[in-house]
Amino acid sequence: MVESDFLIFDKYAHRIRVVDFAKGFSQLGPGCDIFSTLKTFRDPILPNLLEFKWRATTSTLGASHLISRDFNLPRNQLSLIMWGGVSPSQFFQQLDPWLPDVPSLTLDTGSFLSNLRILRRLRSLSKLQHFRCIVTGSMSLGILVHLSRIPHLQTLHIGDVDAQTADALQQTAINRQKETGELSFPALQRLATSGPYSALSSFMSIVSSNTLESAEIKLKDFSPIDTTLCSLLSRSSFTLQHFTFLTVDSGVSTHLRHSLFSMSVFAPLLTCTNLETFNINFDATRVEFNDADVEKMAAAWPRLVRLKIFSRYTQEREWVDPKVHLYTLWNFVERCRDLRALEMRVDARVDGPFTPPDGTTRPGLFSLNRICFFLSPCMGPTHVAEFLNRAFPRLAEFYAGVSRAEEPGSRVWSEVRKALPGV
Repeated sequence: MVESDFLIFDKYAHRIRVVDFAKGFSQLGPGCDIFSTLKTFRDPILPNLLEFKWRATTSTLGASHLISRDFNLPRNQLSLIMWGGVSPSQFFQQLDPWLPDVPSLTLDTGSFLSNLRILRRLRSLSKLQHFRCIVTGSMSLGILVHLSRIPHLQTLHIGDVDAQTADALQQTAINRQKETGELSFPALQRLATSGPYSALSSFMSIVSSNTLESAEIKLKDFSPIDTTLCSLLSRSSFTLQHFTFLTVDSGVSTHLRHSLFSMSVFAPLLTCTNLETFNINFDATRVEFNDADVEKMAAAWPRLVRLKIFSRYTQEREWVDPKVHLYTLWNFVERCRDLRALEMRVDARVDGPFTPPDGTTRPGLFSLNRICFFLSPCMGPTHVAEFLNRAFPRLAEFYAGVSRAEEPGSRVWSEVRKALPGV
């Protein structure tokens, strides 16, 4: 760089609000090296920096000069990704302490940062509202206790919580509330975490916020399972909008891989009348739902935008006929007028045209544009297509299939697809 380049940079530096070095390309190296020089002329380098996304590697280590704890930069968000490419001693020698007091912090560091090192730096943050942390292994008790006491923490995305840690956290929170009246996670609105069922139930039991908007739960093991977790989530019955429930095959005991998962587990969520997303995805067990379950969901969730119920177990291990008939979906046309995406198994073996229950000819659901019927048998393609065109007249994306044992059914679905003009 020559003198004129520095003059141009100095002229426009105050306009830069967002810097994204998250890709960590090696080509960034020469550019990042110049920041140490720039800092001798301008400190802070970018005085109005709001967001900084940074993949810390040896080649991008010079970007650390954009972070300033003295000037609290970036002001709003710091995303730090470290999965290797730089030694811990090299990193911390150049940047320690390295956390500005940001409202939003993301740490995607694998095993690079220890729980203890993270905790030390979290304790210096007074404005934290949104925290996402991806580390190898389980979250430590110290971090969870600290996070539970932050009065304005709204977003918490963390990795595994083990049973021992969750039980200790629960007891700590109970004792603290008895002694001081202090609540845990009082302002939480968005939660994503994983672990065994018992641990997640213990964790949720101390969340005092009743204004959760989003919950993403990934179960590593769930024996025994009951309605406890969903009952705790349903305390936010007026605010919960998005619910995602996943299971991981590798974490489930052998006998559970052959079990039948009942939709009754989710019954407490039927009180959450503002639910917009209901997404359950099972790797290890078979989930069974029927026409009555669909009726209940349609009645309980009039604001539903996306419904997905998927079981990989059925796809890979054995065939079980779906218990939801295609024509039952008319209830969503009647009650869930905002529905945009529908992904589930249906029995589309029909032997006659569809007639609305009350004999009327109301318009279909114009908002829905995506349907995925996986592992769904089909007969009577003409009647199936007529129903879909009537119920979902603006359908733009359509996917349907059957099991490997019923390959001829794929040809029937192909006929249906050809009769859908918008697809």
